[in-house]
Amino acid sequence: RFLPLIPKPGEPRRIPTLTIQTSAPPATMKLLLTTALLSGLAAAHWDSHPHQKKLHAHKKSSSKGKTATTYDGELTMPDPWTGSAYSYDGDTGPSEWPTLFPDACAGASQSPIYLDPSTASSGNLNSRPIAFNYTNPYPVSITNKGNHIDLTFGNDSSLNTIEITTQSGVRKTFKLLGCHFHSHSEHAIAGMSAVIEAHWVHQADDGELAVLGTMYEKGDEPNAFFPDELEGFLPIGYKQKFTFNSPSPYFSDFTAIFPSSQSHYTYPGSLTTPPCTEGLSWNVFAESVKLSSQQYYHLLKINEHFLNYANRAGATNRPLQQLNGRTPTYWN
Repeated sequence: RFLPLIPKPGEPRRIPTLTIQTSAPPATMKLLLTTALLSGLAAAHWDSHPHQKKLHAHKKSSSKGKTATTYDGELTMPDPWTGSAYSYDGDTGPSEWPTLFPDACAGASQSPIYLDPSTASSGNLNSRPIAFNYTNPYPVSITNKGNHIDLTFGNDSSLNTIEITTQSGVRKTFKLLGCHFHSHSEHAIAGMSAVIEAHWVHQADDGELAVLGTMYEKGDEPNAFFPDELEGFLPIGYKQKFTFNSPSPYFSDFTAIFPSSQSHYTYPGSLTTPPCTEGLSWNVFAESVKLSSQQYYHLLKINEHFLNYANRAGATNRPLQQLNGRTPTYWN
Protein backbone atom coordinates (compact mmCIF):
# COMPACT_ATOMS: atom_id res chain seq x y z
CA ARG A 1 0.00 0.00 0.00
CA PHE A 2 2.86 2.35 0.76
CA LEU A 3 6.44 2.64 -0.43
CA PRO A 4 9.36 2.18 1.99
CA LEU A 5 11.16 5.06 3.63
CA ILE A 6 12.07 7.60 0.98
CA PRO A 7 15.26 9.69 0.90
CA LYS A 8 15.50 12.80 3.02
CA PRO A 9 16.26 16.15 1.34
CA GLY A 10 19.66 16.10 -0.35
CA GLU A 11 19.79 12.31 -0.67
CA PRO A 12 19.60 10.73 -4.13
CA ARG A 13 16.37 8.99 -5.13
CA ARG A 14 16.64 5.21 -5.41
CA ILE A 15 15.57 3.80 -8.76
CA PRO A 16 13.68 0.48 -8.38
CA THR A 17 15.29 -2.48 -10.16
CA LEU A 18 13.97 -5.91 -11.10
CA THR A 19 16.12 -9.01 -10.71
CA ILE A 20 15.09 -12.20 -12.54
CA GLN A 21 16.44 -15.54 -11.37
CA THR A 22 16.05 -18.30 -13.95
CA SER A 23 17.62 -21.57 -14.99
CA ALA A 24 16.68 -21.02 -18.64
CA PRO A 25 19.59 -21.06 -21.15
CA PRO A 26 20.86 -17.60 -22.20
CA ALA A 27 19.58 -18.06 -25.75
CA THR A 28 16.05 -18.74 -24.45
CA MET A 29 16.11 -15.69 -22.18
CA LYS A 30 17.35 -13.53 -25.05
CA LEU A 31 14.44 -14.67 -27.20
CA LEU A 32 11.89 -14.03 -24.43
CA LEU A 33 13.22 -10.56 -23.63
CA THR A 34 13.34 -9.61 -27.34
CA THR A 35 9.74 -10.73 -27.77
CA ALA A 36 8.64 -8.69 -24.75
CA LEU A 37 10.46 -5.61 -26.04
CA LEU A 38 8.88 -5.87 -29.49
CA SER A 39 5.44 -6.35 -27.92
CA GLY A 40 5.94 -3.20 -25.86
CA LEU A 41 6.99 -1.20 -28.90
CA ALA A 42 3.97 -2.43 -30.83
CA ALA A 43 1.65 -1.42 -28.00
CA ALA A 44 3.25 2.03 -27.82
CA HIS A 45 2.83 2.44 -31.60
CA TRP A 46 -0.83 1.42 -31.40
CA ASP A 47 -1.52 3.93 -28.61
CA SER A 48 -0.13 6.74 -30.78
CA HIS A 49 -1.82 5.61 -34.00
CA PRO A 50 -4.62 7.85 -35.36
CA HIS A 51 -6.99 4.87 -35.54
CA GLN A 52 -6.61 4.47 -31.77
CA LYS A 53 -7.82 8.05 -31.30
CA LYS A 54 -10.85 7.30 -33.48
CA LEU A 55 -11.53 4.18 -31.45
CA HIS A 56 -11.70 6.19 -28.22
CA ALA A 57 -13.98 8.74 -29.86
CA HIS A 58 -16.23 5.97 -31.19
CA LYS A 59 -16.30 4.35 -27.77
CA LYS A 60 -17.66 7.53 -26.28
CA SER A 61 -20.43 7.83 -28.85
CA SER A 62 -21.58 4.23 -28.73
CA SER A 63 -20.76 2.58 -25.41
CA LYS A 64 -23.32 1.83 -22.73
CA GLY A 65 -23.45 1.84 -18.96
CA LYS A 66 -20.85 3.51 -16.78
CA THR A 67 -19.09 5.58 -19.42
CA ALA A 68 -19.01 9.15 -20.61
CA THR A 69 -21.85 8.58 -23.09
CA THR A 70 -24.41 8.14 -20.33
CA TYR A 71 -24.37 11.87 -19.64
CA ASP A 72 -24.67 15.13 -21.51
CA GLY A 73 -21.09 15.95 -22.44
CA GLU A 74 -18.45 16.11 -25.11
CA LEU A 75 -15.04 14.76 -26.03
CA THR A 76 -12.38 16.83 -27.78
CA MET A 77 -9.74 15.17 -29.93
CA PRO A 78 -6.05 15.36 -29.00
CA ASP A 79 -3.45 17.74 -30.43
CA PRO A 80 0.19 16.88 -31.20
CA TRP A 81 2.40 16.91 -28.09
CA THR A 82 4.52 20.06 -28.12
CA GLY A 83 6.74 19.27 -25.16
CA SER A 84 7.21 20.98 -21.82
CA ALA A 85 9.65 23.53 -20.44
CA TYR A 86 10.34 21.18 -17.54
CA SER A 87 10.25 17.46 -16.74
CA TYR A 88 11.29 15.12 -13.94
CA ASP A 89 14.55 13.92 -15.43
CA GLY A 90 17.67 15.06 -17.24
CA ASP A 91 18.43 18.62 -18.34
CA THR A 92 14.91 19.84 -17.48
CA GLY A 93 14.52 17.78 -14.30
CA PRO A 94 14.00 19.03 -10.71
CA SER A 95 17.71 19.52 -10.04
CA GLU A 96 17.77 22.06 -12.88
CA TRP A 97 14.58 23.93 -11.97
CA PRO A 98 16.36 26.50 -9.75
CA THR A 99 18.48 27.42 -12.79
CA LEU A 100 15.71 27.24 -15.37
CA PHE A 101 13.18 29.08 -13.17
CA PRO A 102 15.29 31.16 -10.75
CA ASP A 103 12.49 33.56 -9.76
CA ALA A 104 10.95 31.05 -7.33
CA CYS A 105 12.26 27.49 -7.77
CA ALA A 106 15.45 28.57 -5.98
CA GLY A 107 13.45 30.04 -3.07
CA ALA A 108 13.72 29.14 0.61
CA SER A 109 10.09 28.02 1.12
CA GLN A 110 9.72 25.29 -1.46
CA SER A 111 7.46 22.23 -1.55
CA PRO A 112 7.09 19.30 -1.03
CA ILE A 113 8.59 18.59 2.39
CA TYR A 114 8.91 15.78 4.93
CA LEU A 115 6.07 15.72 7.49
CA ASP A 116 6.17 13.94 10.82
CA PRO A 117 4.05 14.36 13.98
CA SER A 118 7.15 13.84 16.13
CA THR A 119 8.87 16.93 14.71
CA ALA A 120 5.85 19.12 13.88
CA SER A 121 4.27 21.48 16.35
CA SER A 122 0.84 20.40 17.64
CA GLY A 123 -2.49 22.14 17.19
CA ASN A 124 -6.09 21.53 18.17
CA LEU A 125 -8.06 20.64 15.04
CA ASN A 126 -11.28 21.99 16.55
CA SER A 127 -9.80 25.48 16.49
CA ARG A 128 -9.22 25.46 12.71
CA PRO A 129 -11.37 22.94 10.82
CA ILE A 130 -11.49 22.81 7.04
CA ALA A 131 -15.02 23.82 6.00
CA PHE A 132 -16.10 22.40 2.62
CA ASN A 133 -18.73 24.13 0.52
CA TYR A 134 -18.68 22.31 -2.82
CA THR A 135 -22.23 22.78 -4.11
CA ASN A 136 -22.19 22.53 -7.94
CA PRO A 137 -19.22 20.85 -9.65
CA TYR A 138 -20.73 20.86 -13.17
CA PRO A 139 -19.51 21.01 -15.81
CA VAL A 140 -16.70 18.67 -14.81
CA SER A 141 -13.79 18.65 -17.27
CA ILE A 142 -10.98 16.09 -17.34
CA THR A 143 -8.13 17.36 -19.49
CA ASN A 144 -4.83 15.84 -20.58
CA LYS A 145 -2.28 18.65 -20.16
CA GLY A 146 0.51 16.68 -21.75
CA ASN A 147 2.27 16.18 -18.44
CA HIS A 148 -0.65 15.45 -16.10
CA ILE A 149 -4.42 14.96 -15.93
CA ASP A 150 -6.31 18.04 -14.72
CA LEU A 151 -9.83 18.09 -13.25
CA THR A 152 -11.81 21.34 -13.16
CA PHE A 153 -15.24 21.87 -11.63
CA GLY A 154 -17.99 24.29 -12.65
CA ASN A 155 -18.09 27.61 -14.48
CA ASP A 156 -18.60 29.57 -11.26
CA SER A 157 -15.82 28.89 -8.76
CA SER A 158 -17.75 30.70 -6.02
CA LEU A 159 -20.05 27.65 -5.87
CA ASN A 160 -17.18 25.36 -4.84
CA THR A 161 -15.16 26.73 -1.94
CA ILE A 162 -13.38 25.86 1.27
CA GLU A 163 -12.84 27.98 4.36
CA ILE A 164 -9.54 27.54 6.17
CA THR A 165 -7.28 29.40 8.54
CA THR A 166 -4.22 30.67 6.67
CA GLN A 167 -0.62 30.71 7.86
CA SER A 168 -1.16 34.27 9.09
CA GLY A 169 -4.04 33.10 11.30
CA VAL A 170 -6.79 34.67 9.17
CA ARG A 171 -9.95 32.71 8.41
CA LYS A 172 -10.46 32.96 4.63
CA THR A 173 -12.54 31.52 1.78
CA PHE A 174 -10.77 29.90 -1.18
CA LYS A 175 -12.39 28.91 -4.48
CA LEU A 176 -11.64 25.55 -6.10
CA LEU A 177 -9.54 25.92 -9.26
CA GLY A 178 -8.95 22.25 -9.97
CA CYS A 179 -7.22 19.02 -9.08
CA HIS A 180 -4.27 17.06 -10.48
CA PHE A 181 -2.34 13.94 -9.51
CA HIS A 182 1.28 12.99 -8.86
CA SER A 183 2.80 9.55 -8.73
CA HIS A 184 4.47 8.78 -6.49
CA SER A 185 3.35 11.12 -3.72
CA GLU A 186 5.35 14.29 -3.33
CA HIS A 187 5.02 14.73 0.42
CA ALA A 188 6.24 12.03 2.79
CA ILE A 189 4.45 11.44 6.09
CA ALA A 190 6.21 9.78 9.03
CA GLY A 191 8.69 7.99 6.78
CA MET A 192 6.13 6.72 4.30
CA SER A 193 5.31 7.71 0.74
CA ALA A 194 2.02 6.86 -0.98
CA VAL A 195 1.85 5.86 -4.63
CA ILE A 196 -0.65 8.60 -5.61
CA GLU A 197 -1.10 12.14 -4.27
CA ALA A 198 -3.79 14.58 -5.40
CA HIS A 199 -3.47 18.35 -5.13
CA TRP A 200 -6.72 20.30 -4.84
CA VAL A 201 -5.77 23.87 -5.72
CA HIS A 202 -7.83 26.82 -4.41
CA GLN A 203 -7.50 30.59 -4.70
CA ALA A 204 -8.84 33.44 -2.58
CA ASP A 205 -10.17 36.70 -4.02
CA ASP A 206 -6.88 38.41 -3.15
CA GLY A 207 -4.94 35.85 -5.22
CA GLU A 208 -3.56 33.77 -2.34
CA LEU A 209 -3.38 30.05 -3.06
CA ALA A 210 -4.23 27.14 -0.76
CA VAL A 211 -3.74 23.48 -1.63
CA LEU A 212 -5.26 20.38 -0.06
CA GLY A 213 -2.97 17.35 -0.42
CA THR A 214 -4.56 13.90 -0.30
CA MET A 215 -2.88 10.49 -0.48
CA TYR A 216 -4.54 7.51 -2.18
CA GLU A 217 -4.01 3.82 -1.56
CA LYS A 218 -5.51 0.56 -2.76
CA GLY A 219 -8.58 -0.74 -0.93
CA ASP A 220 -11.32 -3.33 -1.38
CA GLU A 221 -14.27 -1.22 -2.51
CA PRO A 222 -14.69 1.32 -5.35
CA ASN A 223 -14.46 4.97 -4.35
CA ALA A 224 -17.80 6.67 -5.07
CA PHE A 225 -16.12 9.75 -6.54
CA PHE A 226 -14.67 7.82 -9.48
CA PRO A 227 -16.30 5.37 -11.89
CA ASP A 228 -14.95 1.87 -11.33
CA GLU A 229 -14.06 1.71 -15.04
CA LEU A 230 -11.96 4.83 -14.58
CA GLU A 231 -9.70 4.19 -17.57
CA GLY A 232 -12.49 5.05 -20.02
CA PHE A 233 -12.73 8.55 -18.53
CA LEU A 234 -9.03 9.43 -18.71
CA PRO A 235 -8.07 11.23 -21.96
CA ILE A 236 -4.85 9.75 -23.34
CA GLY A 237 -4.05 12.41 -25.95
CA TYR A 238 -2.52 15.86 -25.42
CA LYS A 239 -5.25 18.48 -24.85
CA GLN A 240 -7.92 15.80 -25.15
CA LYS A 241 -10.78 16.52 -22.77
CA PHE A 242 -13.89 14.83 -21.41
CA THR A 243 -16.57 17.28 -20.26
CA PHE A 244 -19.67 16.35 -18.25
CA ASN A 245 -22.31 19.05 -18.62
CA SER A 246 -25.02 17.46 -16.49
CA PRO A 247 -25.15 15.59 -13.18
CA SER A 248 -23.73 12.09 -13.16
CA PRO A 249 -23.02 9.54 -10.43
CA TYR A 250 -19.33 10.39 -10.67
CA PHE A 251 -16.91 13.23 -9.92
CA SER A 252 -19.34 14.88 -7.51
CA ASP A 253 -19.23 12.91 -4.21
CA PHE A 254 -16.56 14.97 -2.50
CA THR A 255 -17.16 13.23 0.84
CA ALA A 256 -15.64 10.12 -0.73
CA ILE A 257 -12.53 11.71 -2.18
CA PHE A 258 -11.29 13.32 1.06
CA PRO A 259 -10.42 11.47 4.30
CA SER A 260 -13.13 11.07 6.93
CA SER A 261 -10.67 12.50 9.46
CA GLN A 262 -9.56 16.09 8.99
CA SER A 263 -6.26 15.60 10.82
CA HIS A 264 -3.75 17.39 8.66
CA TYR A 265 -0.42 19.19 8.44
CA THR A 266 -0.07 22.85 7.53
CA TYR A 267 2.99 24.81 6.46
CA PRO A 268 3.92 27.73 4.17
CA GLY A 269 5.20 26.44 0.85
CA SER A 270 5.12 26.66 -2.91
CA LEU A 271 3.78 25.11 -6.07
CA THR A 272 5.60 21.80 -6.60
CA THR A 273 6.05 22.46 -10.33
CA PRO A 274 7.56 25.46 -12.11
CA PRO A 275 7.22 28.36 -11.66
CA CYS A 276 7.35 27.07 -8.01
CA THR A 277 5.47 30.15 -6.77
CA GLU A 278 5.80 30.59 -2.99
CA GLY A 279 3.29 31.93 -0.51
CA LEU A 280 0.93 28.93 -0.58
CA SER A 281 -0.95 27.60 2.43
CA TRP A 282 -0.40 23.84 2.34
CA ASN A 283 -2.89 21.51 4.05
CA VAL A 284 -1.84 17.85 3.74
CA PHE A 285 -4.21 15.24 5.17
CA ALA A 286 -2.57 12.75 7.52
CA GLU A 287 -4.84 9.86 6.50
CA SER A 288 -5.19 8.38 3.03
CA VAL A 289 -8.25 7.67 0.90
CA LYS A 290 -8.88 4.23 -0.58
CA LEU A 291 -9.64 3.35 -4.19
CA SER A 292 -10.60 -0.02 -5.63
CA SER A 293 -7.78 -2.00 -7.23
CA GLN A 294 -9.20 -1.20 -10.65
CA GLN A 295 -9.51 2.56 -10.02
CA TYR A 296 -6.05 2.59 -8.47
CA TYR A 297 -4.34 0.91 -11.41
CA HIS A 298 -6.29 2.89 -14.01
CA LEU A 299 -5.17 6.14 -12.38
CA LEU A 300 -1.58 4.91 -12.41
CA LYS A 301 -1.82 3.63 -15.98
CA ILE A 302 -2.33 7.14 -17.36
CA ASN A 303 1.29 7.83 -16.38
CA GLU A 304 2.32 5.55 -19.23
CA HIS A 305 1.40 8.40 -21.58
CA PHE A 306 3.71 10.84 -19.75
CA LEU A 307 6.93 8.80 -20.02
CA ASN A 308 8.66 11.54 -22.04
CA TYR A 309 8.03 13.80 -19.05
CA ALA A 310 8.46 11.51 -16.03
CA ASN A 311 11.76 10.38 -14.52
CA ARG A 312 13.49 7.06 -15.17
CA ALA A 313 11.24 5.33 -12.63
CA GLY A 314 8.14 6.66 -14.41
CA ALA A 315 7.36 9.07 -11.56
CA THR A 316 6.12 12.66 -11.61
CA ASN A 317 7.04 13.83 -8.13
CA ARG A 318 9.47 16.53 -7.09
CA PRO A 319 12.10 15.49 -4.49
CA LEU A 320 11.64 16.67 -0.91
CA GLN A 321 12.81 20.22 -0.24
CA GLN A 322 14.67 21.67 2.72
CA LEU A 323 12.62 23.12 5.57
CA ASN A 324 14.91 26.16 5.91
CA GLY A 325 13.59 27.03 9.35
CA ARG A 326 9.94 26.19 8.70
CA THR A 327 8.10 24.10 11.29
CA PRO A 328 4.93 22.32 10.05
CA THR A 329 1.96 22.09 12.39
CA TYR A 330 0.03 18.87 12.90
CA TRP A 331 -3.64 19.55 13.61
CA ASN A 332 -5.33 16.66 15.36
